[in-house]
Parts: sequence; structure tokens; C-alpha cells
Amino acid sequence: MVLINDVYARDKQELFTNRIKEIAMIDSVIESFVEKGIRRHLAFLGLRRIGKSLILFEYIKRNKKDVIIVYVDLKKTSMEPQFFALEYIKKILQWTLNEKEEDLLILANKLKNEEIFDQINKFLRDVKERNNLNLINFAFSFPELLSKHLKKKIVVCIDEFQEILGANKYNGVDNIVDIFRTALQSQSNTLYFITGSIITTMEKICLEDNSALFLHLDKVINLYNFTKEDSFELMNKIFKREEIKVTNENILLEIFKLSGGHVFYLTIICEKIIELKKLFDFDIDENLIKKAFLIELTNKNARLYNYFNYIFDNSLEKARGKTSLKSILLKIANRERASNVELCFDLNKEAGEMQTLLKRLMETDLIVKEGKYYFYRDSLLRKWVRTFFLGLDIDNKTPSKNTEELFSQLEEKYLRVSTELGRAKEYEWKVKLEEEFGIKLENYNKEVEFDLVGRKQDIWHIFEIKHRNKLTNYGDVNNFLEKVRKSEFKDKKKRLFFISKSGFTEKARRLIEENKIETQIEI
Repeated sequence: MVLINDVYARDKQELFTNRIKEIAMIDSVIESFVEKGIRRHLAFLGLRRIGKSLILFEYIKRNKKDVIIVYVDLKKTSMEPQFFALEYIKKILQWTLNEKEEDLLILANKLKNEEIFDQINKFLRDVKERNNLNLINFAFSFPELLSKHLKKKIVVCIDEFQEILGANKYNGVDNIVDIFRTALQSQSNTLYFITGSIITTMEKICLEDNSALFLHLDKVINLYNFTKEDSFELMNKIFKREEIKVTNENILLEIFKLSGGHVFYLTIICEKIIELKKLFDFDIDENLIKKAFLIELTNKNARLYNYFNYIFDNSLEKARGKTSLKSILLKIANRERASNVELCFDLNKEAGEMQTLLKRLMETDLIVKEGKYYFYRDSLLRKWVRTFFLGLDIDNKTPSKNTEELFSQLEEKYLRVSTELGRAKEYEWKVKLEEEFGIKLENYNKEVEFDLVGRKQDIWHIFEIKHRNKLTNYGDVNNFLEKVRKSEFKDKKKRLFFISKSGFTEKARRLIEENKIETQIEI
């Protein structure tokens, strides 16, 4: 279970709630596949962070059947054919062997199968020739090849399947979905589960009659937000983990209403409530819930704010006419819903031009159409747009002085306490590191700022400390390196250290290794 614990953290496992029908469906499909050879491919569609991946992880964790289950996340995979093929095959071997090894030949050798080893060797030689179509064809055929030699059936779970379309821009690849379909049709020992969060795109791939996968997926399952009952169960698990008991159902109901039952939003709001309670010894009441929600929606350092900011910008980044599209989104956010006619009037555009823009906007998956009206697919994203871009209160169309004052006061107190806690934590590390390295450490604030700096013999020790509840990312590490390059230590002998409370993203890890930064994770 080495790999599943890497992608499915124990705290996520503890909080897994419901999705009983989906788990049962997967189990039934795999049972028919293993025992009778019946292949029923499945697709799971749903908003980002709604729990599609977690369903797959939970099943993999529980699985007792004699079948190899492979997990591939296309969000974390380059779609340039040679890199995609390498990563795809590597993931299949890693999950087959339950190994973290990165070297393809070492993985192939561990199978102790001469034919597979020779095929991988040949594939690696072919990579140098960069025949994109051949590389992709081999990658898609590999699970079936492996299955036949191991005499075991294989289930391949492909997360964020819509990302596969990125391969179409490379030479030799006209339609990646068509290539995938051809492989799928020719296989008898490989079963596929796919997921997607860009619902509009996934519906085109899976359900439109001109798509290569039309009628090749036995069931397309839409995942929706939690019901009130499921939300209550999850909230109780979150609070129980912190030894907090909430007996007032009205409290849970308020959180449910604010989050809309979206698993990720609900979790974030609950965790912010817990944080505020611990910081200020607040009672958990409706007032605290509103404060927590307000912080998450409006504070630029909050997780929910940053998530919506990323979704909004990232969704529009690839779309033509970004400025016009943003104007439309602001109008829909203000109106809650809007027709083509209303938007033409508001933005002084012709009906044909507006229709083209709206079609393009729907492809970003930010809005959907019902009847003649256009809506935000995610209602909480709409609320964020209203507060961030339009300066409107969450529930009313006029600015709220009370809301502004509440947030201003709360933010001031929140930041003050957070800063104080950060300084206290920094001092703890200072004492610990001075003892560990036998060195005197001080804050550094000259041309740039460093958390702690000290000199031992002729070597400078420079420390960056991130005490926060999110992974340290590539930008954090790069900023640290930039500070070093701009400082007096640029050309001096030095050791660099990065301490993170919550660990590091994969990209951050790679940058750390490239620059020989030493790391510690706070326990």
C-alpha cells in the first residue's frame, strides 16, 4: 500500500464520507471483469475538488480482488508525446510493483520478465526518434501487454482525462481520443475508469455522437455536492478530529448552506472555524461561522480565496478574448443569471458576437446554459466574483458598511495573532537549530529579509521558515533563491535550509534538489 498512501493522505482517508453507491458500482464492475471478463468502462464527472479522485483512492485502498489497479493523474503529466508515454508506462509499472522507483529499466527488470524488459528497452530507443504516434500507441497498448505476460487483469484509472487533448497539438497526433479508443477496443484484459472536472469538455468526449468515445463508456456518472445528511456526517468527523463537539444542528446547517455541500469548500470553512476558535477562544456560533466564511472568501492569504482566484484566471488563460469574457462573467455574477439579450444591452454588443463569446465562455466550464439563461456552474465562485471584482456584499447587491467593518476588525486581529504565533514558532526553531548546529542565529533584515542567519567557521547558514497549513510551492522556494542571489551571501560559502510545516509540492521538491537546499518538515 506504499503508493496509495502517497496519493491518499491518512487525514483524507479518515474523513472519507459516503459515496457508497459509487464504491459499490466500481466493486460490481471489477468483480464482473475479474470473474467473467466483462468490461464496463466508467467515467466520473464533477466539479473540481468534489471528490472524484478520492472515490478511486478509497476503492484502491479497500480492494481485495485479484486485479492490478493503476492510477494516472494527467494534471501532473506533460502531454508532449514522448514525456506522456514515458510517464504513462512508468506509472503502470510503479503501481503494478507498488514501487516508487523512477527509473523505467530498473522497474522493468524487477518484473523478471525478459519480454517486457526487451519491449521497454526498444521503447526507450524509439523515444530518441520522436515518432509521436508510435510512442503513444505503445503507451496505450502497454497495460494489455503487461497483463498478458503477468496473467493478471489490469484496471487503469485516468484522472483529469480532458487534459489528454493537449497531445493533439503535436506532430503526428491528429486525435488522441481516437487513438485511445482504438487501443481500448483491441484490449480484453484492461479496464478503464476515467474522471474529468471540465464538465463541458468531458461531456463532449463521452456523450456527443461525433466523439471517438461515444458508446464506448458503459456509464457516465455525474458527482454532485453532498446532501445535508452527508455534509453533517463529514463536518462531525472534522470537528471530532479536533475533539470539538457541535450539538446544535443549526450550526451545521449554516455551514452546509454556505458551502452548498461541496466537500472541499465545506472542509475549508470547518477548518477555518476550528482555527479561529483556537486562536481567540470563540464559541462556535453563527457569528463565528460567518466570520470564517468571510475570511476565506475575501482574505488574499486564505485557501478558498486563492483557489477561486486560480480557477478564474486559469480557466480564462487559454480562452481568446479574455477581457470580453471577463466582462460577461462580471455581468452574470451581478445579475445571478443573464440572457443573451440582457448581456448585449449591458455590454453594447451585437447578438452574433455575444453568442460566439458565450459559446467560448461555456467551453471554459465557468458557466452553463439553462433555457435562455446563463448561470455560473459553481454558485460559490459567483459569490467570490461578486465580492472580489464588484465589491458587493455576499448576499446583497449593495455594499455593506457593516460587512466591511466586521472584516476589517477581524482581519486586523487575525493577522496580529497569526504574526505573534509565527514569531513564537520562529523562536522555537531558533532555539532548536542553534542547539542542532552549534551556531548563533539571528533575524536578518538588510537589503532582503531572512528568517534566520548564522555563521559557523567560514560557512553561512541561511534558513527560510514557512509555518502555515498549505504545501510550500515552487514560487516560495524560487523567492527564497532570488533573495539569496540579491543578498551579500550571493558569492559566499553557504548552506541553505527550508523548513516547512506542511511539506512541499512536487515542483518545489525538484527545485530544492536542483539547488541543494536542505529541508526539514515540522512535526
